[in-house]
Amino acid sequence: MTIESNAQNTRPEDAPPPTNNGDTEHPEYTQPLEQTDRSSNSLSLSNSDELENLATPPPRTRRIASASQSYGLRNDAQETPTRATSDEDAEQALNNSTVDADTVAVARGELGGNLGPYAQAAEIAPSRSNLSSIFTAPIMQNDDSRYGRYSTISTDTEYKDNPYRNSIPVEILQQKQDVNQKQDINTNDNITPLKSKIPFKNVLFWDNLKDDTDMEDDNLHTFDPSYNQKDGSGFYPFSGRGWLNAGLITILIAALLMLFAGYPILSRFRDTEPVNDGGYNLGGINATGQVPVLPGVRGLVDEDTPDSVKHRVGTDGKDYKLVFSDEFEQEGRSFFPGEDPYFEAVNLWYWPTGDMEWYTPEQVRTRDGSLQLTMDEHTVGNLSYISGMVQSWNKLCFTGGYIEFSIQLPGRGDVSGFWPGAWTMGNLGRPGYGATTEGTWPYSYDSCDVGVMPNQTNEAGTAPQGALTSNDGGQLSVLPGQKISKCTCPGEDHPGPRHDVGRGSPEIDALEAQTDYQREGGAVSQSSQFAPFDFAYDWRNGSGYTDIYDRSVTEINSYKGGVYQEAVSGVSFLGNDAYELTEQEFMTFGFEYSADPKTRDSNYVTWFVDDEKSWTMHAASVGPDERVDVGQRLVSEEPMSIIMNFGMAEGFAQVEIDKLQFPATMSIDYVRIYQPEDNINIGCNPPDYPTTDYINDHLEAYQNNNITQWEDLGYSWPKSSLNGDC
Repeated sequence: MTIESNAQNTRPEDAPPPTNNGDTEHPEYTQPLEQTDRSSNSLSLSNSDELENLATPPPRTRRIASASQSYGLRNDAQETPTRATSDEDAEQALNNSTVDADTVAVARGELGGNLGPYAQAAEIAPSRSNLSSIFTAPIMQNDDSRYGRYSTISTDTEYKDNPYRNSIPVEILQQKQDVNQKQDINTNDNITPLKSKIPFKNVLFWDNLKDDTDMEDDNLHTFDPSYNQKDGSGFYPFSGRGWLNAGLITILIAALLMLFAGYPILSRFRDTEPVNDGGYNLGGINATGQVPVLPGVRGLVDEDTPDSVKHRVGTDGKDYKLVFSDEFEQEGRSFFPGEDPYFEAVNLWYWPTGDMEWYTPEQVRTRDGSLQLTMDEHTVGNLSYISGMVQSWNKLCFTGGYIEFSIQLPGRGDVSGFWPGAWTMGNLGRPGYGATTEGTWPYSYDSCDVGVMPNQTNEAGTAPQGALTSNDGGQLSVLPGQKISKCTCPGEDHPGPRHDVGRGSPEIDALEAQTDYQREGGAVSQSSQFAPFDFAYDWRNGSGYTDIYDRSVTEINSYKGGVYQEAVSGVSFLGNDAYELTEQEFMTFGFEYSADPKTRDSNYVTWFVDDEKSWTMHAASVGPDERVDVGQRLVSEEPMSIIMNFGMAEGFAQVEIDKLQFPATMSIDYVRIYQPEDNINIGCNPPDYPTTDYINDHLEAYQNNNITQWEDLGYSWPKSSLNGDC
C-alpha cells in the first residue's frame, strides 16, 4: 500500500532552532523531532512540545552519505546522487530530496523499527504514558554495548563510556530506571514503544530479572523431582494418561503377535487338510506344491465352484475330491506373465506344428463367465492371424486323477480348419519351447534298451530291422533319443530322483476338435502320445487293450502316429451343438488316469465327452514290442501341466479358409481337477518326480522359445551306459 504525504520534504521555516540540551561537545546532534501521525494513511510532521528537548544520536557521515545514495536521495539542483561530506550536508540532502515521505521516514527511523541511516535514539515510555516518539525499537547492537551504541535500555553506569549518553535527558533516563526497578512482571501494565499503537504486555528485559522474581518452571522443564506430578506433590504412579499409553502399547503388541504367530497357528489346527498347491513363479513356491492362503489371493478351489460338484466317484469306484477349479467368473481377467497364480498366456509362434497364427496375451480374456481365446485376422511377421494359448507350466501341475473342461468350440462343426485344444503335458517340457521338448516329448519310458537311442536303433544304426523299415518301408522314428533315460551315467545331468530313472514329457489330450465330413458335424480326438514307437505305430487295441463305450459315437482313430509320435487316439462325434455359430452350448471333455508306479501294468486312461465315458486305453495297449526291441511304455507318471489353445494348422486338418468366419472364439466355462482322497498329488515338483532344480539349471532353454536344440545353449547330452560311456 502506498502512503501519500501532504507534508513538505523540507523543514518548516517556523520550526524551533536546534538545541543541544547541555551537550557542548556535539551541539549539532540535538534537534526537535517530528511526530508521525499513524492514525491514517497520510504522513504528517509537526513539532512536539513534549519532545523538543529529546536528544538525538549523532549520524555518522559515511553512513549517511552511503545511505543517501542507497535510498536514491538527490539534490534538487543535481540529477545524480550527491555524496554528503558533513552532517549538515547529509541533513540538507535528506530535507531537499524529492523522494516520497515514506522513504524519508524510513531513513530517519520514523518507520521500520528505528533502523534507518538517520535514526534517532530510542527510548522507553512508562506505562500508560502519553509521551510519544517516532522510534519504535532500539537500534541494532554493536561492539560498544550489549544492546547498541544508542540504546537506552541499560542503566547509565553501563554506558559510562558512551560519548553520547549526556545527549539523553536525565528525566528520561530516570523514567527508564524507575520502570526497570518498579516493573511488576505479574501486572497487566503495558510497556509501549513510543509512537506505536500496539501494546506490549509484560515485556521482560533479561538484565532486569532477578533470581527472586524468576518465574516458576513449567512441568516439562522443572529440575525438581518433586514437581513431576501435576500438583507438585511428587511421584504419581496412577496417571490416567500413562495407563492409557501402556494399554495402547499392549494392544499393539498383542495384535502383532496375533498376526504373525496366532493366525498361522490357528490356521494350522483349524485347517485339517494340508495345503499342497501349485505356486507362482519359475522355481518358486509353486513348484514345491505350496500356495499361501491369504486374503485377496485365490486358493486352489475357486469360491465360485458349487458345493454339489466338489466330489465325484471315479471309474475305479474310489471317492474323488475336487483339488483345483477355476470357474472364470471374474470379469476382465487377463493372463499376461505374472498376473495369475496358475495360468499364463504365451507370446510366441508355435513353430513345432507349423501354426498359421501368432499367440498373444491380448487375445485372452475372461468375459461373460468364461475364459475366451479369440482368433482374428491380423498380420504379425509372415503370419496372418493372432490367437491365444494359456499354459499352467511350472505353476499348476497334477499327477493322476480326473480333469474336466467345459468348452464351447469356435466356428461351426461342419467347417474344417480351426484347431482348438485342451490338453496336458509333462512339466519337464514347456510347450512351444523346442529345446526343452527335444529328447523329452513324448517319451514316457523307464527301460534301458534301444528304445532310448536316436532313431530307435543301435549305435551303428543297423538294427532292429523294424525300426528301419516298418514305416511304409522307411524309418520308424527321427527322434533324437530319450535325453533323460534309465541308461544315464552316474553324475550326469539328470532331474532325479536318481540317475537310473527314465524321465520325459508325455502328453494326454482331453480334446482336439476336428470335422467329420461323413456326418457333417464336429468331432473330437482324445489321445495320448508315446515314445518309443511300436512296429509301424501299431499299438494294440481290442479286447483287453481298449474299451469303447458307444461305438455309434466313438471309434479308434485311423491315424496312429508318425516319425515324431505314436498317437493312441479315439475319435468321438459331437454334432453341431457345442459350437459358437450354431447352438452355442457348452460341452464337457475330460479324462481320468491312473499314474501309480506300483501298478504300471494296470494303469489306464479313460476319456469322457459330455459327462459320459467315451473310451479307455489300458497299459497293455503300449506294452513291450519285440518287433522293435522296446519295452513297456508308461501311462504318464510325470507331473502334468495344463494347456488350452485355439490354433490353426494345415498339418492337423484341412483349412477351409474361405468358409471360416473371423473373429472366432473358443470359450472355456471352467477347469476342474479331482483326485482320489487317499492319493492327493498336486504340484509341479513332487518328490518322486522333481522338476524345479532341473529347470533352474537350464533356465535359458525354458525362457527362450527361439532355441530349438538343447546343445545350442551349450548344454551337453547326458552320457549313456548303453553306449559304454560310463
